[in-house]
Amino acid sequence: MCSNEVEDEYHFVIKCPLYDDIRIQFLNRNIYSRPSMEKCISLLKSDYTNILVKFSKFICVAMIRRNEISIGDL
Repeated sequence: MCSNEVEDEYHFVIKCPLYDDIRIQFLNRNIYSRPSMEKCISLLKSDYTNILVKFSKFICVAMIRRNEISIGDL
């Protein structure tokens, strides 16, 4: 979605500006306000149910947006 960026997990979850509003809605501010690979990994490896539920919702909503934009570009 972003030119000149590799769309890996880190970019999708932490950096891509396309999902900033979704990040604010579902993720802890600490994760995206001062992004790092360590924070991304800790989120992916979390054992806390409440964090995983919110993270799952983030992924679902972000993927819907991504698919809508991809389809619109065809």
